[in-house]
Amino acid sequence: MSTSAHIAWPIQRSRTDPTRRTPGTAARIRSAPRVVVATGLGATGVCLLALSAARTPEQILVTVALVGLAFEIYEPASQELVAQVAEGEQRGRLYAMLGAALVAAGAIAGVMASVLLPIGVRWLMVVDAATCLTASVVALAFLPRSRREAFGRDGRRWRPPARLIRLTAASTAFAVG
Repeated sequence: MSTSAHIAWPIQRSRTDPTRRTPGTAARIRSAPRVVVATGLGATGVCLLALSAARTPEQILVTVALVGLAFEIYEPASQELVAQVAEGEQRGRLYAMLGAALVAAGAIAGVMASVLLPIGVRWLMVVDAATCLTASVVALAFLPRSRREAFGRDGRRWRPPARLIRLTAASTAFAVG
């Protein structure tokens, strides 16, 4: 087994183990979503800069894993924020808007990639890092400043209904096989 394989296996295991806790779990418990989202986006930007500087396969493997882990910091917090600020059917519309924004971002990323890849993949990583760091600043500027603002007066977190948890578990089991 090569050195890359020795590094890749535990990284992949940590990313796919269903019992693992996301890196943002502890931060989400005590911090306002604004701080968690901004921290995760900033960490993703820094990790992408490290990826652009990586030279060996081992460095690339480790930095790719770090990018994925940094994503795990802000992705759940951003979805929780959407769940908190909306009720009922409005929540569905907000999630649809979030999905549409992600699709649009993917299309823009494709255009950016087609422009930057001829120059070099490292430049794609640098520009992606710049967008993450910019999004971090935007999150700090525009998301609710406190847990109370984000979650309402009682400060309670949104919890998914038991039916949603069962559906998610069943879908995951079906997908895994």
